[in-house]
Amino acid sequence: MPRGSFYSRQAGQLTVVDWNDSKVMMLLSTAHQGHRNCLIHQVERKPVDDGGRRPKTAVPAPRQAIDYTISMGGVDRTDQLRSYYTCSWKFQKWWKKLMYFLIDVCRVNAWLSYIRHHPATHITSTSASG
Repeated sequence: MPRGSFYSRQAGQLTVVDWNDSKVMMLLSTAHQGHRNCLIHQVERKPVDDGGRRPKTAVPAPRQAIDYTISMGGVDRTDQLRSYYTCSWKFQKWWKKLMYFLIDVCRVNAWLSYIRHHPATHITSTSASG
């Protein structure tokens, strides 16, 4: 499979896409269709060439991969914020681990909501403490 090519199958609202970027990526979506416009739907990559330089190249991509690339930083940021003040421990019971994970996510969401709705308070409190 050459880079940028993909295969898709759709059954009702469910679409499965196999896309080859640097390796094959499988995507499952209910919000996208299984087609793309190669001129519009592209992602920029910096593959290393023989000289060690990293020129930008446009790789054709399905819409699912583009939306994932745009929004994947939110999950990483949430995991980072959750790791600072986690109340999770290693538990034998699966439901305890799930419960504390949900508490951590709720705390992060509450903090982000507070920052969004009280920007002046957040700025003065962080500048005064630092």
